[in-house]
Amino acid sequence: MTASTASDCYKLCVPSQNLCFASVFDSATKTCTYVQPSFNAASTLGWIIPKTLPDTMATVNQVDFYVTAHQDDHELFMSAPIYYSIKDPTTKSVFVYLSAGDADQKDGWWQARETGTLAATRTWVNMFGKFSPTAVNTTVLVKGHHIQKISIGNAVHYFLRLSEDNLEEVLNSNKKKAPFDQPNEFYAGAQAVKDVLKAIIVAEATKVSMVTAHYSDFLVDPNGDHTLHVASGRILAELLDTDTLFKSCISQIPYFGYQHWLDTVNMNDPEMSAQRAAWFGLGVGILTQYARDTWSDHSVALGRTYTGSAKFTSVACAF
Repeated sequence: MTASTASDCYKLCVPSQNLCFASVFDSATKTCTYVQPSFNAASTLGWIIPKTLPDTMATVNQVDFYVTAHQDDHELFMSAPIYYSIKDPTTKSVFVYLSAGDADQKDGWWQARETGTLAATRTWVNMFGKFSPTAVNTTVLVKGHHIQKISIGNAVHYFLRLSEDNLEEVLNSNKKKAPFDQPNEFYAGAQAVKDVLKAIIVAEATKVSMVTAHYSDFLVDPNGDHTLHVASGRILAELLDTDTLFKSCISQIPYFGYQHWLDTVNMNDPEMSAQRAAWFGLGVGILTQYARDTWSDHSVALGRTYTGSAKFTSVACAF
């Protein structure tokens, strides 16, 4: 790429257009070279976090649950509150993904999406510098289901790994289906998923008085969104509205998805810039194991967090 000055070279480096994150100007040849992400198994570009940073939380004053159909729904549609959730070292963010996010592909796509969302979380954790971004991987038994749980700093991820087709049948038709990684552990229907969600909420928020739940809006223009966004939001809201442990003490905030994802940008800095950094991290994470330019897929939709009708409560939880 040719450029007249270093300033012109700098202006040519536009992440949303060419994945450039740095540029080098050669004044002798008047050439501009981009620095772009790529994968090489023999080399790693990164940084070392001082071991003085803790791996786990010492105090938990609040737990924010983000329950979504896919691994990247919260980065795309709920990023504004997540910025503040992860920024606060006494707030635990718990992300629960109901589907594997396979999109009916069997070529490693859903596994790459898991890697991507974990990379996005590391970006946020590194941004605030309160915790080491070391991932702690465990398999937990929840209501008869072995579920992958991965913790990074003050963020926790649960992967239920039902295929998208199977999740749709479980939630909307009450059919009996099993996840990819546990083919002998069936979810009998929507209630079985609710039972798992309840157990996760209790496990992660026991003795914590302030609890919030974030999910996809299912009441307004549901036909304008992904059917699994709508179904995942509906079953969580049904659980929270009817369970005696939760109905009076957990604040609920629904979010729109595709209905508003190209509407007017309504986020502000610093959360807007943080979302772009997290999405870039997600894209690079996916590229380490799957050849797809995820950044360009959805970068045009960044900068939006549209909420539905929230239900706030000041009643302290006591479970």
